Amino acid sequence: MIRMNLNDAFLRLIHKNQVDNKSDINTTLDGINSKISSSYYDDDDSCHYILSGSMGRGTSIRKESDIDVDFILPKDVYDRFNARHGNIQSQLLSEVKDKLSDKYPRSDLNGDGQVVDIHFNDYLVEVLPCFKLSEFSDELTHPDSHDCGTGSGSWQRTNPKLQIQMANDFCSSFRQFKEVCQIVRCWKRSQNVKLKGILIDTFVYNCFQGRKEYFYKDDDSAAYFGMIKEFFTYLSGISEYTKSIFDFSYHDYINIGDLSFIKKSKKALKKMNESDPETLWDNLQGLFGYGFPDYPTTNKFTYTEEFIDDMFPVCITNHLEIECTISQDGFRDEPLWMFLEKYNWLPHNKTLWFSIKSTDVIPPYDIYWKVRNVGEEAQRRDCIRGQIIKGGAKKKETADFYGPHFVDCYIVKNNVCVAKDTISVPIQK
Repeated sequence: MIRMNLNDAFLRLIHKNQVDNKSDINTTLDGINSKISSSYYDDDDSCHYILSGSMGRGTSIRKESDIDVDFILPKDVYDRFNARHGNIQSQLLSEVKDKLSDKYPRSDLNGDGQVVDIHFNDYLVEVLPCFKLSEFSDELTHPDSHDCGTGSGSWQRTNPKLQIQMANDFCSSFRQFKEVCQIVRCWKRSQNVKLKGILIDTFVYNCFQGRKEYFYKDDDSAAYFGMIKEFFTYLSGISEYTKSIFDFSYHDYINIGDLSFIKKSKKALKKMNESDPETLWDNLQGLFGYGFPDYPTTNKFTYTEEFIDDMFPVCITNHLEIECTISQDGFRDEPLWMFLEKYNWLPHNKTLWFSIKSTDVIPPYDIYWKVRNVGEEAQRRDCIRGQIIKGGAKKKETADFYGPHFVDCYIVKNNVCVAKDTISVPIQK
């Protein structure tokens, strides 16, 4: 019974996190296409772009950090820049940026590395100028202006059509491929995991490739809970010495970079191995965040939880770590983690001080806190809470009743949530 409930919960998580502004995004991309086409082509009606990245592969979720789009320019533009000197890739990005600035004078634009970024209110569009140099291949050539110690940039390659085709082909056997990628993205966003979108899709592909026990199942028979546990088991086993990996289309190497996701996947797997059904459900809600429903109960309570995703665009680009200190009259203050290492649970009648331990967000910014009580007693006492409240660098709470409690902290800069962290506080009966 609980397994079916969990499966329904994951289906709801997937549904709640579907991209809900596709029409607005398509209108924006058509506008960018019109400007680039009129600047580089004789016509201004033909489509010269490929929606790439996770949205192109169908593995994106709502309010992701960016929208990747590859704009194909004529080959004579490539020849024109190749005849120049210096960092010609940087020069190309600057030219494309200047042309787009004419259309979007009020938007924040910058060209660096490989793309021209256009910051809109709710999302970021990353424009990758590309060239198709061969009529016999879908491979595209694009600029990389990074110096690499040579004083000039370089030309790199990409093949978004191949990645899209590979994703669709894999779905013909493993039908839940895109949905599992979306669930992992919910975990990434909720837990501030440093993991590129193409790496998520590649890891999911590698985990389930050849696993026929998961193939050809529809949504009603697919066990999402088991799939996600399988994935975290795979992710936990990745060597900490791994530097790069082929993407799932086997087109090119991807630098993995930050490997902290391995440690976080091990923590997630431990939470998913919880035997108590209600605690397990609460763990999953904490792991995957927005869209994961509350534990099914007969208790009547007021649903008051709020979500940062509904208040601000969420683009986690910065580090945030919060800490909790326990205090009680007559006793020495002690960090929460140290207390839990000894006792596993926190007794009643303690004062809890939550504070920001470290962040790399440059002031000024706003700080928001969310305290969520879960479990039978919280529901019985109609004290779920979960409202998001603007505050300062410290927050005071008290340990009043038993059950799991979660405290979230968000940093909002320029009206965008750029950092978040969560602490779990288990209080004993």
